[in-house]
Formats: sequence, structure tokens, C-alpha cells
Amino acid sequence: MNNLTICFYSVAEQHSAAIRPIYRKMKELGKDAVAVFNQPFKKATKYNHIVSSTAQEALPRAKNTIYHFHSLSPYHTNPAEQDYKHMKLFKAVMLPGSWWVNKWKNIRKSKIVGWPKSDFLFGNRKQSSTKTVLYASSMHDFNRMKTLKLLITLSKQLSFTLLVKAHGGTYQFYKDQYKNMTSELQKNKMKLLDPLSDITIVFPLADIVVSESSGVLWEFMATGRPSIHMKQGEKWGRVFPGGVLKADFNSLRLVIKKCFDNPDITKHLGWREKVMGEIDGKACLRAIKFIEETFH
Repeated sequence: MNNLTICFYSVAEQHSAAIRPIYRKMKELGKDAVAVFNQPFKKATKYNHIVSSTAQEALPRAKNTIYHFHSLSPYHTNPAEQDYKHMKLFKAVMLPGSWWVNKWKNIRKSKIVGWPKSDFLFGNRKQSSTKTVLYASSMHDFNRMKTLKLLITLSKQLSFTLLVKAHGGTYQFYKDQYKNMTSELQKNKMKLLDPLSDITIVFPLADIVVSESSGVLWEFMATGRPSIHMKQGEKWGRVFPGGVLKADFNSLRLVIKKCFDNPDITKHLGWREKVMGEIDGKACLRAIKFIEETFH
């Protein structure tokens, strides 16, 4: 086995989406890389160089592992979270943008590389003139059905297309809740997007993203278009400190209308670069360079 083979590891599909673009770019460039996605970590332990978007499972080989966030949710900077306690054990950490730099303590080595998933969006403009709202529901239930029903009603009142993607964790671990969402959409002749697909693929279709606590709220910044954070998500501790708009059930209609009228409403805040670094289609290349520098 080649001692410089890079193994990309994640424990779940919603984690692997963050590092798949780096893996694909390495393969495209003819570099030696293997993927161990959505599998037990023991299948990755035979490799000496690991890039993981799953923290806890990778701990047995942390000294040989570069960690990459699986999400842009700000919980990654919360000391109460598991990831935070483990960061100092890893060989290195890849950071998305400058906002994250001072949020971590005692990291051995780190580098701002950007957000690799955003490479797909560079130069990829919105593909339709139809007004579209993407509802990316959170894994946990924060009155999810109430938000869904309200968005269905608003889609008729404001004449926009509603796209709905449930969190992969809801599909995997909360089957009844997922079925309720499916049933509600079917009644209104709508359907759910594939819950295990990469949500970035549908970003070019959307004018606005609505969510309770998902890191999608910050990921969508790559498009330059606004995100709306439903306030009940803050009960889970997902407080997005900047770059997204806030709404509740009473104000959602007004906030959506403001976003349609002014799609650049959040651009002046400058949070996109702080959170995601450069949006230039080269995040994967920067990540690969850092991986090779760290392991060589």
C-alpha cells in the first residue's frame, strides 16, 4: 500500500458531503485517494493519512487525521459540543474562513481553505426567473410541521415555488416525522427532495433558504442570496451571529417578501467571506495543498 494514500472518512452521509468534493478533486487530479464514507471507522484505520468530517469516531487515529467540519453551523465553536473538546488531538484542522480562527484553542495546526462544497456554486447563477424558497428543515423538531404548513400557505399567497429537503438525520432516525412531512406535501401536490442528496445541488434554483438551525443557512451565503433563520431553532443553541435574517411564524411572510424585493439585503454585512473564506472555485485545491503539506 502506498504510504501517502489519503483516506477520506465520514460516519454518515450528511457528514461526507463536506469532504466529498475534496476527494473527487484529488481523484480528478490523479492523486492517490480512497473513500470510506458512511462506514465504521475500523475500515479507515489501515491508512496512515486520514481526512475526516466526523470527530469522535476518528479519535483513535487523531494524530494521523486532519479534521474538516461537516457543517457550517456555529455550534462548531461552542465549548459544550463534542467536537470542540477533541480538536487539540487532531494532527490539523481545516477552517472555512477567518471567523473561525479565534474560536478554537490549542489546535496543533490549522489553515483557512474555504468551504469546498461552494466550489460547485462558483459562477453558477440562478437558473430560473421563478421565485423559489428552499426549506431545509433541521434534524430535530422545532415545530417543523407548523413551519412547513406556513410555507405551503405562503407559497400560494406570494406565488413562489417551494422546495423542501428534510435533514438526512430526520429521514434516518425520525421516520414518523419524515412520513408526516411527505404526507403534508403530497396533499398539496408537492414532494420532498432526496434527504440524503447534497443540498448544494439545488442552491442555484433558490432565491431564499429557510431553516431552523441547519448550517445550510451559512452555506447558502456562497450564492450571495439571503437566508432566513426561524427563531425556534435557537432553542437548540444554533444562534447564527451574523449574515442571516431572523423570522418567526408571525413575521416570516414579511421577511420573505423583503428578500424577494431586495435579494442583496444581507450582502453589506460582509459575513460571507468571514464564514466561508474566498468563493473562487478553488477551495478544494487549497484543501488538497494543505493536506499534502501536512502529511508529507
